[in-house]
Amino acid sequence: MNTRNEYTATAKILHWLMAILIILQLLTAYLFLAFDNETLKPYAGILYFLHFNIGFSILLLFILRVCWRLTHKIPPYPPSLHPKEITIANLGHIVIYVLIGTLVLTGILRYNIHSGAFHYFNFITIPAIITTHNQILYSIIAVTHNLSGDLLLAIIAIHIAMAIRHQIIDKNNILQRMVPRALHKFLRN
Repeated sequence: MNTRNEYTATAKILHWLMAILIILQLLTAYLFLAFDNETLKPYAGILYFLHFNIGFSILLLFILRVCWRLTHKIPPYPPSLHPKEITIANLGHIVIYVLIGTLVLTGILRYNIHSGAFHYFNFITIPAIITTHNQILYSIIAVTHNLSGDLLLAIIAIHIAMAIRHQIIDKNNILQRMVPRALHKFLRN
């Protein structure tokens, strides 16, 4: 049980690893839009390879993170937070988890329909969940995947903005719950 007013080291590591990978993942996804540019076309294969493998890495971390979250209590919120703010924060976290899960699942299904089994870093073969080549199903999954990515980007922006607001405007040191302890001295008000 966590008696401190911060997340466990494991929760922090999972959070920041996923944050870095999700940012890289969204960056690779938005770079796909640049493939019409002749200069970038030669790099399409590498970009797709990174996108698929980062996505599967996010899945593995996501499973670990959900298991960790279900078996460990979160630290208490600062007493200065209004109950409505806590409710909104909790709902925001649920939305983030749902969007990450949706993105990963639709990404895998999209890959399976298009390419079949997945070869994680060309080392481990992950069998296809779905083997149909139905174009309508593929289109629905692709749109859901892309829309989930856009929504996740928007929610992450709100998540970051609220964390900064709580730290700078409200001065309630809420960032100390999730950052490594070595950074706490830089966050004190």
